[in-house]
Amino acid sequence: MTDLFTAAPDLGGNAEREEILAKWKDKPAEELLKAKVESDLYIKTLERQKDELRSDYLKQREELLAKAKFEELIDRYEKAPKDVQVAAPQANDESPKYDPKDVESLVLKKIEETKVLEKQTQNFNQVQEKLKERFGSNYLTVLREQQNSLGLSDSDVNALAQKSPEAFFRVMGLNQEPQQNFQTPPRSQQRNDNFAPRQEKRTWSWYQELKKRDYKAWSDPKTQLQMHRDSAQLGKDFEDGDFNI
Repeated sequence: MTDLFTAAPDLGGNAEREEILAKWKDKPAEELLKAKVESDLYIKTLERQKDELRSDYLKQREELLAKAKFEELIDRYEKAPKDVQVAAPQANDESPKYDPKDVESLVLKKIEETKVLEKQTQNFNQVQEKLKERFGSNYLTVLREQQNSLGLSDSDVNALAQKSPEAFFRVMGLNQEPQQNFQTPPRSQQRNDNFAPRQEKRTWSWYQELKKRDYKAWSDPKTQLQMHRDSAQLGKDFEDGDFNI
């Protein structure tokens, strides 16, 4: 797998089916239609990604076969009699000649490329396992929110995961352990959901004040996800303070 946004199949069985059914059974037809369209588009994206993965696999397979042939050629050359190896070319022989050093260089290059690919796969798997460990089954949602907030493409995120797990979590802002509870505002300002002040909207300025007061809470992926939701809910009312500066 080379795409963090392609979730591994969950073998939860009927329990997961019942959970999804309970979520959607009472939704209006318009919302169900919208969800179906988005689902079909996402499936097409996954299919395209699988085609690319298959193409990469076939390409790698061809390269490994070519490497094996080169190794066999070098082995045969080294075992050949010396007089055959240094035989003088015929004056009228215009066929192209090969340099054993060039062959060896190509083989070493293929070996190095294979090692790089193996390291990238190892890094990618490490990132994916760490995401699942920290955020559970919700890790795709958290990852997508961070990606959108940073303006990165899927290929940017995947390439970063393959190159360096440490750099991935630092750049994506996911190197902090998730907090169990969001920072509790003063009791006099709490509303019924225990998340934000009763008299105060969670606008851009509200989150900027939180950033100054408690950067760790502000950088928590759960906070960033809630900020995205507040922005979508409030629309233009969210864009106060220095939002457009």
